[in-house]
Amino acid sequence: MMKKFFFIFLMLFCLAGKALCFPALTGQVVDDAQILSPQTERQLITLLQSEKKHQVVVVTLASLEEKSIEDYGYQLGRHWGIGEKGNDNGVLLIIAPNEKQVRIEVGYGLEGVLTDAISSIILNNMTPSLKENNYNQAALIGAQQILKVIHDETFKAHSSEEIPTPIAIILTCLILWLFIYVAMAPKNDRARRLRFILTLISFVSGSFSHLAP
Repeated sequence: MMKKFFFIFLMLFCLAGKALCFPALTGQVVDDAQILSPQTERQLITLLQSEKKHQVVVVTLASLEEKSIEDYGYQLGRHWGIGEKGNDNGVLLIIAPNEKQVRIEVGYGLEGVLTDAISSIILNNMTPSLKENNYNQAALIGAQQILKVIHDETFKAHSSEEIPTPIAIILTCLILWLFIYVAMAPKNDRARRLRFILTLISFVSGSFSHLAP
């Protein structure tokens, strides 16, 4: 009985003060909307606990309380204090099934890693499952891809060392041709041609250094 009165009092307080009522942070999976199966919750908990450096939380919301998901998510993150103190390196994967909205809320400490563009890709990858109301699969896809980005395991092209760029190929061919050019020259001309080559290489290197980002 006391619990019932406390719940009613809490709801009236929230409505009277027009303050947002946030679900309690009970762990790294908060299924406030009750749309996740126990098996999916266990999978998510195991997955999220593997990340030791950053705090990632999956939350489903029964209501956004007439707020935009951006506003609600930002305030929820601040209310929970997600991430390490002083580093602000937490991530919220928010699913609001009644409003049919989903969002990745990123702390300032991870904005350079989990950018808006990458977050948009992850949310798009969740969309087919969300359209089928398969929230279990959507939550797993989102959590897995967020962790992969944080771990630097995906959303990266091969480095320039692995795939030569056209410029690198041209420079390599040019250097090889210059060495052959020097080797085939008479002994008296080699020093002069070598100086010319070194000057040319220095000029080209300087030009590309200015073009480099």
